Amino acid sequence: MADAVTNDNAEDVKPSPWFYAWTKEFQLGEGSELLSQRWQAISSFADTAEGADVEALVRLAIGSRHAPSSDWLTSLEESFREEYPAFTVSSNARELQVLSACCLIQISQDPENGAANLAALASATTSVAGQRKFSLPGDLPQVANEALLSLSLSVARRPKVGAGSQFKQLFEAAVQQARAQPDVATLIEAMVLAGKTVTSAVNKTQLTLQALAQRLDQQDEELQMLWWLIGEHSEDLACSFGDVPDAARPLVLAKELADHTVLPPGPPTVRALLSRAKLARRGKVALVDAIAAAPLEWLKSHVAPEGASPVTQPLHFAVLRQLETGTGKAWVDGWAATTDLPGNLSLPPLILAELFYRERLLTRLLG
Repeated sequence: MADAVTNDNAEDVKPSPWFYAWTKEFQLGEGSELLSQRWQAISSFADTAEGADVEALVRLAIGSRHAPSSDWLTSLEESFREEYPAFTVSSNARELQVLSACCLIQISQDPENGAANLAALASATTSVAGQRKFSLPGDLPQVANEALLSLSLSVARRPKVGAGSQFKQLFEAAVQQARAQPDVATLIEAMVLAGKTVTSAVNKTQLTLQALAQRLDQQDEELQMLWWLIGEHSEDLACSFGDVPDAARPLVLAKELADHTVLPPGPPTVRALLSRAKLARRGKVALVDAIAAAPLEWLKSHVAPEGASPVTQPLHFAVLRQLETGTGKAWVDGWAATTDLPGNLSLPPLILAELFYRERLLTRLLG
């Protein structure tokens, strides 16, 4: 996949190679005006997308029965038609599905886009480790996982922290320069120039402070995760990792690791960290058993988010349904019907934990 291209002037932006591959079924022709119009439409929409937009785009991309609201679809149509005048939602259902997926890719591949983490996480969690199958020209979950890795590596990269500027030296130099001027006009010109120099120094110092703050966040995140792993102690349940019920362990440990994640979408080593917490790669645990094994009060006070999406947060949605119906399995059939997932959904503990971890971060970003 090529990196997404961003440009303030949409007219000057050429479609990325991956976009032609994803829209090939519409026979637009590589380099054609029709292709360019669609690219500009999704690029413009992606530039201003927010959390609610990402959720709606995911629902369209996977063909979910939970369609976005008519008001949102009207807004999307109006946005697309600014660059692609012939587009209408009512007569372009398949194209809308594909373009929605392309919007998600464009957003998630642009690290400067404020919704990049949201788009990548939502596109990944909605597949539920391949349990949902999408009718798309490409593998959206795989693209999302690649974007998550790229975003994680970008966040983990240490920023360069400069030595900073010496304000006193700059000020003294400005004063000496001003004193040497022969007349008022030249003095004013010298002071303006000195002011610009000091302003530039202040701006550079602000960038240095921002880089320093990011480095401190990185170090704090790594340190907290390290102590959590070394201690092998569940902070929520006040017991050792080994004393957490086996079936509930993926949910409990994933939630606690997410609590220690300062910089979404988390480090690129999340799966390795969960593996070091003794979550197995083999064998399977049923979601219904994992929820049943978790302490009810823990689910109520530490896990359940209001309004969890059955599309992008199906595991958290399961917790909500269980809390609504009470202990037992009465919630399972309704949950399965709503999410289009098997009621006996079972996954390896490590995979279940990674999914729950990603949903936790998604919940935080949406909140």
